[in-house]
Formats: sequence, C-alpha cells, structure tokens
Amino acid sequence: MKRQVILALLLATSLALASCKVQQPQFGELQKLEFAQASPGRVAFDITIPIENPNRVAFKIKEVDLAVGMDGVELGKVNATNKIRILRRSETPFLFTLEVNLLELLFNSQKVLAAMADQDAKLEVKGFVVVGFLFLRKKIEIDQIKQMNLSRHEN
Repeated sequence: MKRQVILALLLATSLALASCKVQQPQFGELQKLEFAQASPGRVAFDITIPIENPNRVAFKIKEVDLAVGMDGVELGKVNATNKIRILRRSETPFLFTLEVNLLELLFNSQKVLAAMADQDAKLEVKGFVVVGFLFLRKKIEIDQIKQMNLSRHEN
C-alpha cells in the first residue's frame, strides 16, 4: 500500500513537471566591477550580473565557476557554492565575489596596467553556472566579452 502511494505521488510529480515548459534562466552582461576588500596576497572585487528567470517556479544557483579576464589576461575566478535563490518571473542583479591572486597578477602587470589605463578595457567572463529546481539541474555556459570604463566603475 505504501509503495503504491509513493509510486502514485512520483508519477503525479513527474507528469506535473513534464507538462510545464521550463525555460533556461538568462544571464545578462556584466554590469559592475567594484573593489570590495584586500588581504595579504589577494584582492576581492564585487561583480554584478543580472539574472532573468522567465519561469513560474523559482530556481537556485547551485554552483558558479567563472573566470574573469581583462584584455586576454585572467584576473581571477568566481567560485560560489552558497545557494542563491532566483525568484520566479523576475530579473534581479546578483552580486558575486571575484578573488584576484596578486602574485599571478604581478606576472602580467604590464598588460593589466595598459588595459586599465585604456579608456575602455575588454572584460571577459567565461565558465558555467549550475541552476536547479527540485531534482532537476541545468549547467549554463557563459561566455561574455564587454567593454567597460574602469575609471568610472560603471558601464
């Protein structure tokens, strides 16, 4: 009897999920890059990326693995494992932390300083974000290039 009830609930949930059309959340362009904090050997920047969820259900960001570069030089990585909730039918800017290793940055300092001195630096964001709803998971690849004026800290 218990087994039949569990199977019926599982079947009903499967049919409900199969009948609704789930669209992939959309990740917008990098909006901001701002200094956050410094510690020995590391500098942290806050980056803001808008996320649009066109679905009737909320999603959670399960994993973030993004590499951020400037004019061909990798600055650092965004690794987030804390779950971020994306509300249903919403478009919200989310804040992620970019960790920059100063030693690695020092090896490419000439290229980075030249890019920062330029009025518009080319920021590159590559990697993936894993979003999920119940037991469903979707890996979304991100590959963006955006011109940003770093002297003003805005678009």
